Amino acid sequence: MSQEIPDDQKISDEDMLNQINTFLFAGSDTTALAMTWILYHLTQSPDIQKRLREELLTVPENDDAYALFQELDQLHFFDNVVKEGLRLVSPVHSTLRVAMHDDEIPLSEPVKQSDGSVLWSVRIKEGQIVHIPMEGFNLDRASWGQDAWEFK
Repeated sequence: MSQEIPDDQKISDEDMLNQINTFLFAGSDTTALAMTWILYHLTQSPDIQKRLREELLTVPENDDAYALFQELDQLHFFDNVVKEGLRLVSPVHSTLRVAMHDDEIPLSEPVKQSDGSVLWSVRIKEGQIVHIPMEGFNLDRASWGQDAWEFK
């Protein structure tokens, strides 16, 4: 609806409806899955569960949903528990993207190929599909430490 966005960059009504369907159907499953795993991990971590309960009990009762959500936004431990749950058991394990133009993706470490040459980056071409393994990133011990697979 914005007048500042060129017409060729605006999303069509049909595409908008398709996105809404995606959010409603896919979003409900991923949210339910994330909540299930977070609750499971809390059952396995009584100290974290206790600390979270104590923080949640600081929120005053309020019939105003907006005010309640503002209070919840201030709960740092609650935020950390949710983020840790999503990191450990991501409801979306990976995603695919299509390169919009030729590009080069730098590597964090060089890769020695069988011919002895060393790669410092990977070239991708416009239209190429790129797999993004979020689960692998989230559980990588080199990034998160040796206890990367633990709920902390």
